Amino acid sequence: DQAQAALRAAFGNSDRAVDYLMNGIPAGVGGGAAAPAASPGASAPQSMDQEPDEPSADAAPPSGDIAADSPLAHLSTNPNFLQLRQVVQQNPQLLPSLLQQLAERNPGLAQSINENQEDFYHLINAVPGGGGG
Repeated sequence: DQAQAALRAAFGNSDRAVDYLMNGIPAGVGGGAAAPAASPGASAPQSMDQEPDEPSADAAPPSGDIAADSPLAHLSTNPNFLQLRQVVQQNPQLLPSLLQQLAERNPGLAQSINENQEDFYHLINAVPGGGGG
């Protein structure tokens, strides 16, 4: 899957893997792995560096047992965060370096994470597809 492909393409470098997850794997990197293609009719993937769009009416409620009005609620549906969560769940030792890189790229999101650490830990530890618990 994409998270593992990004880590392989980055040759185990967690900083580079996060970059690949957020921006796509460049063509010819990591044994010919191509950047993920957008599905037809879908809008461009939203980077965690961008401000969240208005939630759609059919958006699922946040997973990970956090309030829908949490400043981090939008992360539960962000494809890049979901990939990041998978990487962290498989390699928990990467979390500090990933958070440091996120702070450099998106200080506002890093501040929100620091101010809402309990919500962040619920999100990062949520079982994919399980709605938390």
